[in-house]
Amino acid sequence: MAKIILFFCAIILASAVASPSKAAADDSLIDIIKKIVHKIEDIIDKIYEKAPGIIDGFADNYDDNLKKALDFLEKIALQGIRAFKPLIDRIAEGSNDAGKKLVSCIESHDTEIVDIRIQVLDGVGKCIMNDLVTLVKTLSPILKDLSGIHEKAKEAANEIDECQGNDAQTLLCVVQVASDLLKVLTEIPDAVKGDIKPVYEAAIAIAKDGLKCDEDQIEPFFANAGKLLGEVASCAAA
Repeated sequence: MAKIILFFCAIILASAVASPSKAAADDSLIDIIKKIVHKIEDIIDKIYEKAPGIIDGFADNYDDNLKKALDFLEKIALQGIRAFKPLIDRIAEGSNDAGKKLVSCIESHDTEIVDIRIQVLDGVGKCIMNDLVTLVKTLSPILKDLSGIHEKAKEAANEIDECQGNDAQTLLCVVQVASDLLKVLTEIPDAVKGDIKPVYEAAIAIAKDGLKCDEDQIEPFFANAGKLLGEVASCAAA
């Protein structure tokens, strides 16, 4: 990966040296490189600003966040179902009275149709809570491991602002800073290798327990689905 990055940086540098007049006229490339470096630094800054609070409060806020996520999914699902209502109504217009009644009964139970799936997700979400909490806790050492890279990203953002002008020399300056930052980013795997194993183990536990939790929701799902079908059938027969 590092060799590939250096290869492309070398191409840019060679182009700048070979065509100084063109580089001087193209200060937009300089601006683009500066923006990229600042964007990378800004993303890393935001991670270090928000992540500790999220990690520390994850367990305490889990139920609230799960509810918010499920409410959002329910809203989206209902919007999706109701978006097809005009099409379904047009199809129902060509059917007999029994067909129209059935469609009407199904549409009147759209919230319940979505709810039985949301209940499954709610059950699975609560079931894997401890595994998710464990996974999130494993991220604290990773943040500490990457603190050096965070500092180097800040240094790169400061250094690139010192590259002033719109000539070939300025282009060489910003490319050098950007290439140094990219080389720093390739150090991430080595930086976290001592603490990455618990992350993998926690992720595997979530996948394994998640399947078991999903299986545990099958019986109540079919029970709720059967009850709902009975209500729709009673509605259609009324």
